[in-house]
Amino acid sequence: MIRLGALALAMLAATQAAALTCVRPDPIQSFRDAQAASGSYAVLYGTLDFDPARMPEGGFGEDPNPRPDMVGAAFSGLALGLEGFMRPVQDTVALQPTCAGPWCGSIAPGTYLLFAEVTASGYRVEIGPCGGGAFDQVSETTLMQLTACMRGQACGG
Repeated sequence: MIRLGALALAMLAATQAAALTCVRPDPIQSFRDAQAASGSYAVLYGTLDFDPARMPEGGFGEDPNPRPDMVGAAFSGLALGLEGFMRPVQDTVALQPTCAGPWCGSIAPGTYLLFAEVTASGYRVEIGPCGGGAFDQVSETTLMQLTACMRGQACGG
């Protein structure tokens, strides 16, 4: 009986671990999504500094549908315009971790490409469990493709 119970728990854990399937996020698609959104967005590239302990750790928690608090981050970098990433920006960015069941988005301080919604209270970036609002390790080629997208040229990706 104990073996059957252990097997059932192992199967349940394996099922839950495989339950969240994500499509690999793509900066070019995120640009297109932001462009098609009803709100206004800024594309930012630079450094985020914040207390990483305020980010959810992800994984399974006791709450099946957690709603993490926003995390304020200091941003220092550049905004995308028609000439590329040229306009300096130093501002606060509200990072909003979102969850899909027990899986929550989380990032660490560092250098990111951000798709930030421009709200009445400032920049807001959704940090989902599958990514898409913040990208690390972005290539120079991707930054150039985003400039082309901004100009309305062939957008690549």
